[in-house]
Amino acid sequence: MKLSPLTCCISLIITMNLTYATPPGELWQLKKQLIQYHNTGQYLQDIAATTTQAQHYLAQRLAYQRHHHLKQKLAVVFDIDETALSNYKHMKKLNFGGKLSSIKSMEKQGTDTPIKPTLALFNYAKKHHVDIFFVTGRTRNER
Repeated sequence: MKLSPLTCCISLIITMNLTYATPPGELWQLKKQLIQYHNTGQYLQDIAATTTQAQHYLAQRLAYQRHHHLKQKLAVVFDIDETALSNYKHMKKLNFGGKLSSIKSMEKQGTDTPIKPTLALFNYAKKHHVDIFFVTGRTRNER
């Protein structure tokens, strides 16, 4: 049987991918790592480090505008889930999975807590009259 050049190329690509691909960890191990990442405080520390960088950048932009008497508006854009609001307790309750209907039901409860470092950045932007936008994958009635 003679193989076409295309078949040989596809076979080579598949073989290369199989050779270099690493299998994912066991799901229970990944879930355990997520819980540990959250419970050690590392998750919140990482968010705080990022929002601190964002606030420093925003402060520099505001200072630059003041110094050069620029009138253009600045804006910040936030995502809602796990950026502005934490729904970790719901994700954990659903064992980091669940049906879409269960996830939506929990979102509708309105009990997601603000993520404090993000809230601080939001308040800083608001205090300095920076426009604020929120983007989300939530439907209109879930907002």
